Amino acid sequence: MTPAPAFPLAGVVAVVGSRHGSPYPVGQFAAAVVQAGGSVVTGCARGVDQVVARTAAAAAGVRPARLLPPAYMALNHLPRVLVCRAYDRSARALAQRTRRVVEFAQVVAVFPPAGQLGPGSTLALSLALRRACSGVAVFYAGPVPPPAVPYQPPGTWQPAAVAGVAGWLWSPLPDLPPLF
Repeated sequence: MTPAPAFPLAGVVAVVGSRHGSPYPVGQFAAAVVQAGGSVVTGCARGVDQVVARTAAAAAGVRPARLLPPAYMALNHLPRVLVCRAYDRSARALAQRTRRVVEFAQVVAVFPPAGQLGPGSTLALSLALRRACSGVAVFYAGPVPPPAVPYQPPGTWQPAAVAGVAGWLWSPLPDLPPLF
């Protein structure tokens, strides 16, 4: 079995999920990131984003910084809680915001809604798995591994608890030696 990837809570952690909330303890996770010295990046929607921004900001003792794309600042100068906003509420603008949240991060944690993945969670998970190929750690909260998404790199989900939250870590398949 391939060892699970490291999950650095002290890095820049994107916490994404559903506008309808998540039954998994997203606030506990966000607070743990801040307490470990990490920075939290999330969207500016209700549900998971709202819980993450409020909880992480309280843990850091700061106000969340609200940024409009593309006017982002260098990550090492940012407060510990970033909330990325969309230009408008169109599906295209919201998808672009999700892309920006995920591309900022060294780590991506997806908190799905109860039941089936919604379109936002599916997009976030697919984008995170694309980044997993370049070493970005991906965590998916929940009792069962996530369903297949539009992009699924070679690898496997392994059960793990991160910051007291039960879920799954993505682990890429080991590089195989060349045949010739």
